[in-house]
Amino acid sequence: MLLGMAFPPGTGASGEIIVVVNSIDERLNMDSISFLQAQHPVKLVHPSDFDTEKYLPFIIILGGNRSPEGTGEIVGPILSSGEIPLIEEEGAVLVKMNVWTYNQAVIIVAGSHREQTKSLCDSRVHSILPLMKGIDSIQSEYDSDGKALAFLWPFLVTPADHISPYLTSRGEHPMPYELTEPCWFFWIDEYSCGKFAHPCQFIFVGIHTNSITIHHETWWPVLNGESVWTSSEYWNSTYWVTIPPFSRPISSLLPPVPSSRSVGADRALIVNGWAPGHPLKEDLSEDDHRMRIILIAAGLDVESLTTLEAMETTCTQWSADMAPGSTFLLYITAHGSQGSVLLGETLVPVSYFNNLLMGFGGIHVIIIIDAPCGGIFIEELKSMAEVIIMASTSLQVYGDWDPDHDVNPTDGGSEFSSSLEESILHILADGEWMDRITRCAGTSRESFYTLLVAEAFVEAQGSDAGVFMNYTLPRMWRREEDGEFVEKDYKEESDGCACGH
Repeated sequence: MLLGMAFPPGTGASGEIIVVVNSIDERLNMDSISFLQAQHPVKLVHPSDFDTEKYLPFIIILGGNRSPEGTGEIVGPILSSGEIPLIEEEGAVLVKMNVWTYNQAVIIVAGSHREQTKSLCDSRVHSILPLMKGIDSIQSEYDSDGKALAFLWPFLVTPADHISPYLTSRGEHPMPYELTEPCWFFWIDEYSCGKFAHPCQFIFVGIHTNSITIHHETWWPVLNGESVWTSSEYWNSTYWVTIPPFSRPISSLLPPVPSSRSVGADRALIVNGWAPGHPLKEDLSEDDHRMRIILIAAGLDVESLTTLEAMETTCTQWSADMAPGSTFLLYITAHGSQGSVLLGETLVPVSYFNNLLMGFGGIHVIIIIDAPCGGIFIEELKSMAEVIIMASTSLQVYGDWDPDHDVNPTDGGSEFSSSLEESILHILADGEWMDRITRCAGTSRESFYTLLVAEAFVEAQGSDAGVFMNYTLPRMWRREEDGEFVEKDYKEESDGCACGH
């Protein structure tokens, strides 16, 4: 779905544009400077006077890291290790956001020598105002959104570039967008720190026509075969057009936890769906690491896998080996979409898991899914499981997301998983609580581990930032004594047994 439009008359970048230029580049580029002055208020600033202007919102710097009269001293420190050779060898026009203050755009026009800087100025000066107008428009729309985070690619994309979402909304590999002119590319992640798939926007601002084209998508961008703004790139503020209402998560790998129960015949399979190029690498890795430590402490024999083939092999072997009455817990942390989870590069439908679990007859099956795959999983898998817990069935699912007033900002991994893990750990350390669950398991047909995760699910709601902000809604279903599979909505306080009966 796309919408094409032009900027309305009178809209665009507000305020003065600061052009930082030494005497040599000012003389060589006077035609380009005059063109810009005819379109917008411009103030020329020599590098020696830049300190008084460096916190203004729109700055253009003519010249690179080797330019004289102080230009190089300004440009050099703000270039990355990859950008320096690019400028020195080829020259470039690039944009950096939030260099000296937030909500600031700094445009560097720099050739490998002064004549190339002039050539770049002549050919790209008309791209400056469309860029400024695009930034101004997006900041006005999204700065106070509270959920979205807007990004800007630092270089113009051209018709020769191949850019598309990772997948279409139907889970297919898309064709690249057809660009008819060089464009500035903005990407709006409408649910920042969320697991995919979720709504996002691909916005292209044409430098010749001033038109805006908006594509509504559900997956992250891929440019010339490489995913962009994933993992560490996501937290590079020089890409940010808006400022996120949260801080970067702090990694907090959990140390080994003493086991509260001896390992028996019960087993757990942890599946981490991340693959190179996917977002939230650290979050899914921490989910895997922390869940493994905690389930081992709970007395389960745990295996961690990252590929579809390994999961299939392990489940086939375990379903043949495990004795009736034992427990099999399947935990998945991954990206996904309605009815599917993304394992590596494969979008795996729920029907696959249905077939995978058929061999576990007579075994207590627990399924925990931290992925935005929707309620379809419940209908498909309810005949296979004793309990199914999902991070959400309709609302967004988050990675490690630390908004203001987060009750546990030092948690690691996805919000849903880290809260569930902390609650399991709390129960394991509480002898009386463990005794109650053990007694309850002895008088019911359910597994001890079903009762353990059910209790932990209830407690976890108080420490999940997504739940606290009403942005997400974890769900749990359990099998009743009459065999009916129903959603359970336990209160935090109960007059009955701690396990919900």
